[in-house]
Amino acid sequence: MTAPAGSGSSGAYFFVSYAQVPPAEGGPSRSDPLVDRFFADLVAGVGRHATDATRRIGLYDKTLEPGRDWATAVGRALGEAEVLVALYSPRYVTGLFTRREHRSFEERIRAAHADPARHIQPVLWMPFPAGMPPPADGVEDLGAEIPEYEAMGLGALCDVVRADEADDGDGVSEYRAAYERVVERLAQRIVEVAERSPIGPSAVSGPAESDPVAPETADFVIAVFAPNAEQAPPGGDPAAYASEAVGWAPFASTRPVPIARQATYVTERLDVNATVTAVPAVRYLWQHKPAILLVDAWLAADRRGAAALLALLKRMPPWVVPLAVTDRDDGTTATRAAAARAAAVAMLIDAGADPAVAAAEGFDRFMDVMPTLVARARRRFFNEMPSTYPGRRRLGGSEPSHSAMEGDDR
Repeated sequence: MTAPAGSGSSGAYFFVSYAQVPPAEGGPSRSDPLVDRFFADLVAGVGRHATDATRRIGLYDKTLEPGRDWATAVGRALGEAEVLVALYSPRYVTGLFTRREHRSFEERIRAAHADPARHIQPVLWMPFPAGMPPPADGVEDLGAEIPEYEAMGLGALCDVVRADEADDGDGVSEYRAAYERVVERLAQRIVEVAERSPIGPSAVSGPAESDPVAPETADFVIAVFAPNAEQAPPGGDPAAYASEAVGWAPFASTRPVPIARQATYVTERLDVNATVTAVPAVRYLWQHKPAILLVDAWLAADRRGAAALLALLKRMPPWVVPLAVTDRDDGTTATRAAAARAAAVAMLIDAGADPAVAAAEGFDRFMDVMPTLVARARRRFFNEMPSTYPGRRRLGGSEPSHSAMEGDDR
C-alpha cells in the first residue's frame, strides 16, 4: 500500500516530511535509518486502523517514482496525502526545502478550507535547544503523559529501540513502550482525519521549484562538463544535449530534465545553496567554493573531448569532486557506453576520485551518490579552506555552515 505516487489511487493517508541529514563519510547516501524505521512502523500502525482500501497508506521521498523530476514527484505526493507528518527538529525548521514543503501543503489545506491543525501532524523528532522552542502547537500534545517523548524526541526513542533490537536486549522496555505509544497515537489521528475529514487529491506546486542561485550568493557549485547540441559527441544521445551545456540531460529518454536541475534538488534537500554553471566559467568559482563536476562520459571516448577533460582535471582544486555520468537506458550499444564510461572513470581516478563513487550509470545511481559527493566536497573544502574564505553562517545560528557537517542536528 505504498505504491508510487500518481499510480491512480484515491490518494494516500499521509506523507512524511523530514530534514535530510548529510551522510557520514563512508555511510549510505540516500537513507536515514531512523526515518526509514519510523515510516515502516507508522505504515503498519495506520494499516491496522485504515478501512479505505483504495487509498495508499504512506508516502515519503523514498517511496516516490520520480518520473520526469523529483520536484514534480514531491509536489504530486503532497497533493495526494490527507495528512502531513512533519518531523520537527532544529534542522527541519531552518531548512529552506523543508519550509517550502511544509508551506506548499499548508496552502493546499487552506485552499480546501480544511483545518491545518488536523491535517498537519507535527512530531517532535529531535529536541530543540534552549531558547529555540518548537514552532508548532501540538508537538507536545502528541506525547502527552509520555515524558520520554518530550525529553528525547521520537527520533532518539526510535534510535534506542533499533539499537536494542540489534543487541537482542530487553533493558530499554520503557523507551520501546514510549515509542510505540506515540506511533500508535499518531496512526489513530491520521486515520481519523483521513476518513472523517478527507479533502481528496488536489494540485500542489512542487516545493523544489526555486529561482536560480546567483554565483555570488552561492556556497556550493554544480559544474557541468558537457557539450551543447551542436557539438554532441559520437555515441551520445542527441536528445540529451541542449543549446547550452547546462541543459545537458543524460537521462533524457526517461527524465528530460537537465542533470543540473536534478542535482540542485539534492543540494536543496541538504540545505546547501548551490549555483549551476558550466566549464570554463566555473574555473574562478571553484577556487573559492566547494563543487561537484558532472562529466559527460561520452566526451572521454572522443579525442578532443578527452584532452579537454584531462586539462581540466589537472587544474581542478582538491575540493572539487568529479562524477562521470551515462544513462543506463542510453540508445547506443551497451559495449560502447561501457567503454566510454570506463575511459572517463580512469581519468577521474587518476585525478584523485574515489573509484567507489566516480561514476553514475543511470538516474537511480546518480541520485544515490549525490548526497555523499556533496558532503565530501564540502568537507574537503572546509578542511583546506582558504584563509580568506568568510564561512557562511547557518540559518538561525551563529556558527559557520561547516559545523553542520557533523550531522548532529537533525
